[in-house]
Amino acid sequence: MRHTESGLAIPDFPKMGGHWIPVFDQTMLETINNLRFDQNFDPVTLGQIFYNFLHRLGALLILIFLGILNILIFQFPKGRPRVFRTVLWIDIFLGVQIILGALTVLTIKSPLITSLHVVTGAAILGVSFLLILRAAPLTLRDFKQSVV
Repeated sequence: MRHTESGLAIPDFPKMGGHWIPVFDQTMLETINNLRFDQNFDPVTLGQIFYNFLHRLGALLILIFLGILNILIFQFPKGRPRVFRTVLWIDIFLGVQIILGALTVLTIKSPLITSLHVVTGAAILGVSFLLILRAAPLTLRDFKQSVV
């Protein structure tokens, strides 16, 4: 988001340019740029708006995927306790991440909130990798057999 300067390309939340479902037309662009003008920000392009929308859409898809994962994991919590605990950590981090994402927009990218949002995203990535390792552990012998 930083590299495309689209961090607040959609400056309203939870709506996007005044719409629940964005239309990506000239009217939406004008609405968003008027909001940005009121906040003393430079105008943005439809490309930046679309990129910001993809960020929000990705967050929604991750939330849905994690919901499905929780349904699957909570059916057998005692079978793999380390996996269960790791998913709970991801749940906690994702809840914090959603709150920080909303606050990033609502506080107009407060540096502290935005930095915490980025760090929490990195933590989710790290704990997700840990989940992969815990869900499908390979011993050295298993690895050697799969390579041969």
